[in-house]
Amino acid sequence: MEEQTKQTGSTFKKIGVAAIISLAIICAIVWYFSRETATSLQESSPLKAVATDIKTEATDQADTVESSVLLAPDNIETIAGENISLPEQVEIAEKQQAKPEALTIYQATSQLNTFFSQLDKETYIEKRQLSQGSKAHFSKLLQDIVDNPPVITGESDDLFTLLQNTAHFYRVLGGKNISLIKEVLDKENNQVESVAADLYLILQQPDTLKEQYGVSLPPTALYDYGCFFLNTLGGRLYMFRRDLDLRTILSYYALFFVHQAEEKGLNRHGIDIRPFLEKTIKELETHGQNIQRRDYYLENLYMLEKNLEQ
Repeated sequence: MEEQTKQTGSTFKKIGVAAIISLAIICAIVWYFSRETATSLQESSPLKAVATDIKTEATDQADTVESSVLLAPDNIETIAGENISLPEQVEIAEKQQAKPEALTIYQATSQLNTFFSQLDKETYIEKRQLSQGSKAHFSKLLQDIVDNPPVITGESDDLFTLLQNTAHFYRVLGGKNISLIKEVLDKENNQVESVAADLYLILQQPDTLKEQYGVSLPPTALYDYGCFFLNTLGGRLYMFRRDLDLRTILSYYALFFVHQAEEKGLNRHGIDIRPFLEKTIKELETHGQNIQRRDYYLENLYMLEKNLEQ
């Protein structure tokens, strides 16, 4: 009986060892094929694209949360009853969101000239071989633009006029200059708003514009282009070919070009800016998170809206 018990124990021991070995082999096989499957899924372009999109979305959401924390108000001192110390990034973020100080005409011209000087040092501008530098070149382009206004009324009377308006800037500036402008907008994207603010102020001072940049501004040029962007099919099509942020910034300045003419009694096309004002405000409120001066634009637009209601 004792011998039989030993044999039985030995048999169970062998069975146990065999079971463990079998289980290990099965686990190894499962691990191998799961790894191969995961690899093949990663290498499958549609699934890989989906995975990348999910990862990007998650990263964006994380960035949004991080931004919310960094932009927390100063009076937050405790969280869950514990003292907290806001990081130095809060101060940096607040400076970036601060309301732009009112520029003098001297500051605007100085900043714009500095921008052109820096532009001339960029490799992609050097490759363009602008004979007189970027300041003179872009000043000439501006003169060409203001000397050749688009059609504002009767645009849809015939197909030829409509097509001309749709390709207005290409006709006036040419393909190479359009390509140059697009490249500058892309490469210097972080400076677009400050340059636009400088240029806007300078455009309000025709004498300075002539003295500093050699550009003679016709009295109705700004008004015509404001109407073009807001209220013509060609102008709207041009706007919708731009990204949302740039389109919103262009709309902002176009509104003030037309409003200034209205205040002087020079709104000869009778453009009512209120529907365009409402739309621009809505775009800034809902989609303008990446626009650096968003709060500043909204403040001015709210004020304009209030004045128009009186």
